[in-house]
Amino acid sequence: MLWNQVLYETPEFVVVPSKGAMIEGWLLIISKRHYLSVGSMPYIVRKELENLSEDLCHVLSNLYCRPSIFEHGPSLVGSYVGCGIDHAHLHVVPINFDLTLAIESLSAQHRLNWNCNVGKTYEKLSLASSSKKPYLYYCDWLGNSQYCTSENIPSQFFRKAIASHIGAPNIYDYKKFTFERNVYNTIASLQSSIEGCSGKTSVNTRISHGI
Repeated sequence: MLWNQVLYETPEFVVVPSKGAMIEGWLLIISKRHYLSVGSMPYIVRKELENLSEDLCHVLSNLYCRPSIFEHGPSLVGSYVGCGIDHAHLHVVPINFDLTLAIESLSAQHRLNWNCNVGKTYEKLSLASSSKKPYLYYCDWLGNSQYCTSENIPSQFFRKAIASHIGAPNIYDYKKFTFERNVYNTIASLQSSIEGCSGKTSVNTRISHGI
């Protein structure tokens, strides 16, 4: 599958294109070892993730635009928040609009209260994870980070918000709309831009993903 192609890897993570990429350049960072969420990772692993995501932001900024980063953070296996994928992964997406505005309506609909200005690191997510509630996290293209914890988080929250913002609210579901052309173009662009790309990994990501 196109979306199983590894574009880059570090000791703890692999980077792949996302199935259901409504926007070209949509990437996933997936942990090699099993964690349920970024918030449940040890500090040293989160630090590697922070460095990797910032490197990817530079690459995507040169190719497309400054990306936004987000995560659906489940607290339990099999929850709606995990979108059917109980394995930690982070979305890095070059969207050229304000993600805060995109999620505004959907947040109000589900009564989500966001914690603002939490910094550019993922340390706050360990606190969100320890609350034993599912969480949402994002860092927009301006570097503004927010997270919320709630039992009201719907499946594929950020996908729904992005699809609605671009005027196509019915195309959010990665299982139905794979956007293979965008995935193919992402691979072609990234392979020539990310140094050290091997396209291979010995790690079974266990994700028929596109999460």
